[in-house]
Amino acid sequence: MTTPPSEKITNLGEYLLSCLFFVFAALLEFAFVLKQKRIADLKSPILPLQSENDKSGCSLDATIKQQQYQDSEKFSAKIDVLAQVIFAIAFALFNLVYWTKSLV
Repeated sequence: MTTPPSEKITNLGEYLLSCLFFVFAALLEFAFVLKQKRIADLKSPILPLQSENDKSGCSLDATIKQQQYQDSEKFSAKIDVLAQVIFAIAFALFNLVYWTKSLV
């Protein structure tokens, strides 16, 4: 059983393209977060492990760089969590709209 040829996009094609868009957007978000982590890794100093009481051997510059590295890691984690929430909500809304539109 074949369907007649159509010049406009079908419902299935619309759904598949939208799902492909969500997958591609998730891959772009992952690439962005990974790039931010790699940039932070390249900028981070390699410091020996020190206890909390022994900070005298640590220079101010190294401490600032370590803080920037931690801030960058926190930023990447926030972007990742935010993207997970936004993508989940957007995909749920898309499915709600799509299925109500196509079933009615």
